[in-house]
Amino acid sequence: MPARVAAGGSREPRAATAAPPLPPPDPASLRFDEEGFHAVLAELDGLVGLASVKAEVKRLAELLRIASIRRAAGLKTVQVSLHLVFEGGAGTGKTTVARLFGRLYKSLGLLASDHVVEVTREDLVSGYVGQTLERPR
Repeated sequence: MPARVAAGGSREPRAATAAPPLPPPDPASLRFDEEGFHAVLAELDGLVGLASVKAEVKRLAELLRIASIRRAAGLKTVQVSLHLVFEGGAGTGKTTVARLFGRLYKSLGLLASDHVVEVTREDLVSGYVGQTLERPR
């Protein structure tokens, strides 16, 4: 629990203001959707350009698909980080590809929803060093 310094320098507990964490998703909703998987890859193929991005997305998608199949069969899988950062100039397809990844992760049964949160630097960086930025809910 966060603490605040009182007048005498002692620490007293402070009630957390953040919303409670969401409950874990229902495991039944986290299953592989082959039709959705192929639909996402087909939509990716329909994008103009981005040859190297398409190749990397397909490589990662197949790795995650095989891991999903192995996990369902009770076999060991390699733990792969699902965190991604999209960088580049305006109009290069970052947001479009990020939204496709949300749908891809949902189709692989890795997420309960395909909701993607779009943020900018201002959403992630505080005003000064050491400051913790409050997230709007």
